[in-house]
Amino acid sequence: MPTMIARCGSGVLVAEGERWTFGHQPGTGGNVFAFVLGLFGVILSANAVTIAVTQHIAGLALLLVGLPLLAAAVALVRSRKVSRTTAAIVPLVVLDFATGMLLDRTGRPLAPLAQVVFAARMQLASSARMLECRWPAGHLVVLRGDAFGGSIGPALDALRGRGLRA
Repeated sequence: MPTMIARCGSGVLVAEGERWTFGHQPGTGGNVFAFVLGLFGVILSANAVTIAVTQHIAGLALLLVGLPLLAAAVALVRSRKVSRTTAAIVPLVVLDFATGMLLDRTGRPLAPLAQVVFAARMQLASSARMLECRWPAGHLVVLRGDAFGGSIGPALDALRGRGLRA
């Protein structure tokens, strides 16, 4: 069973023995949508209760819009929690510490781990940072930080703990 090291939305870093996999877990991201949906539900429902005191019909109508939005947000968050335990992880790159190699998603060697560097980079239009994996022949973004879905900090700490340049 893989051990979760870091999660940023649907991006993950998992460890399975001496193999660490950066990957994507479909159906487990989209935290901003759930937040906005829930926010609208709370705002509409709270206003509906206030309006219902003076204008019963308008308040009830607003409540009939707000409560389903709130319920949809709760259902979305709950389904994501279930998906996180069952959805398969699609690999991006694999760190094979036993062989000392960086592997692509199919298992082909890309570079020795001694030549791999992980760097935090800024993301356009986001306050969160992304984690980039660089090797002599290329580079790849392996995690995208998200204010609602997790930071790249735990991944950087774990990589440094294994002696990688980060």
